[in-house]
Amino acid sequence: MGASRIPEKIEKMMKKMVLLVWLIVCLVFVLGIVFPVLFFYSIQKAYLQEQEIVLNLGKQHIEEFLADKSALLRLAATNQLPDIEFLKKSASSRYKGIPSAEALEYRTFLSKIHQEFPSFRFFALLTAEETKLLLTEPYEAQEQLTDMQYFMGYNWRRWAQETKRLFSLWNGSGFPEVHVSDVFLSQPGDYPAVSMSVGIPGEEGNLEAILYGNILLDTLSLYVSSLQYGKTGQVYLIDSQGRVVAHPRFGDLKGLDGDKETQDFHSMENSPIFKNAQKNIYKAGLYADQESGRQILASYAKLESKDWILVVQQDAGEAFSLVQLYVISIIVLVLSSVFGTIAMFSYMAKEAREYSKRHQELELISETDPLTGLLNRRSMLSRVSTFIDEYRRDGIGFVIIMFDIDDFKKINDFNGHVFGDLVLREIAARSLGVLRVDDLLFRWGGEEFLVVIRNADIIRGKGIAEKIRRVIADTPISDGSRSVFVTVTLGVSSYAGTNIEKMIIAADEALYEGKKTGKNKVVAGT
Repeated sequence: MGASRIPEKIEKMMKKMVLLVWLIVCLVFVLGIVFPVLFFYSIQKAYLQEQEIVLNLGKQHIEEFLADKSALLRLAATNQLPDIEFLKKSASSRYKGIPSAEALEYRTFLSKIHQEFPSFRFFALLTAEETKLLLTEPYEAQEQLTDMQYFMGYNWRRWAQETKRLFSLWNGSGFPEVHVSDVFLSQPGDYPAVSMSVGIPGEEGNLEAILYGNILLDTLSLYVSSLQYGKTGQVYLIDSQGRVVAHPRFGDLKGLDGDKETQDFHSMENSPIFKNAQKNIYKAGLYADQESGRQILASYAKLESKDWILVVQQDAGEAFSLVQLYVISIIVLVLSSVFGTIAMFSYMAKEAREYSKRHQELELISETDPLTGLLNRRSMLSRVSTFIDEYRRDGIGFVIIMFDIDDFKKINDFNGHVFGDLVLREIAARSLGVLRVDDLLFRWGGEEFLVVIRNADIIRGKGIAEKIRRVIADTPISDGSRSVFVTVTLGVSSYAGTNIEKMIIAADEALYEGKKTGKNKVVAGT
């Protein structure tokens, strides 16, 4: 009798437990899903309306910024323009154009604009045909040009071609349209900038010259910083290539990593926002953040005057904090252990990402020479191992060039170590100008440099070494107050299946053979 009642009691308890579970499920469904969803959509609508206001305000300011700078460039292009033909005759390679004493009225006018509007880094007046430099203001920008930049001209640059194209579309009324470039790193100094350029018509309506303005983006980044709201709300600007033009943390996002052609700027080309904009889809809502993977609430729009995208976003965790708190409170009661595990995993994943990022940053610093920005000796073996594998697999050879600055101690003794550092940086820059993208340049130590030339034999290696020797020896190095001719001696060796140390020793011995027999020459090792 008693034994039969126990199962009955258990059965009743089980039924009550099932009923209780269903009750909890219903309560969780109503309180934890239905109500939060309704709450979520009402809050999202309110935040998106707020973002729309910030977006319109930001677009207006940036459009005005570009319009104001374009207007200033047009004004500069029409104010007391000097005789272009006279400037062409006065231009010389010595001054990389005309000397600072020429076209003073025009220089003074440009200087006033530069002083009143410091976002203009410099102005440049160029010829119409080959887009060759006539003058820059401030003049220091003209002095910092390399001989190669001056002699080549800028006709091959996209901004020059676009400026000429816009001028060809000009109907003769008003003034030609100003071309605004995408973001780039302005040299020297790697300053984030855009350029504005406009064709200047002559008396007969022909293209007489081009005025170029280099504009720093600091003010735009400061402006978008002022639009931040809450803890995570921020505004940033993306150009037509997906690169960040202006951002509250622009300095942190500028991702220079050796290859300036592909890694100059933080790229957003893989973000869903940019991909949508490329398809002409502008839909505000929830998106996955490209960097953190977190959900963000974002609104975005394209500028009317430029194919740039302005983005306003906020971390969904902050925007929906009340909803999240409510949902978490309900779910924690039911699945606290599961969410505890997920929270721990998220924390460990975040720590792992941060550790990996710190490790990569430290590795980059450890492999880079701080003075010249070149790879250092420590990074050499890991980089060259790829060339050795290529040789063993496909028979593609490579060459090492070891070179050393002649009488560098005398340069330091007579001119000081500051000038000596300038010499090292200039030689690094000139050498890079001779090399291809696949080639490597290392600062080997002190005044020694090492070059690795991919897919080359000893004959080609000697040819490239001779180019490096000439580009250094033919033009003096100047700091503005003094000019010094500098020479280098180079030793060349090719890889023939031996170990890399023997190859370096062969190049080094050839280098010192050149030192003993007169310096300023190229010697091939055996």
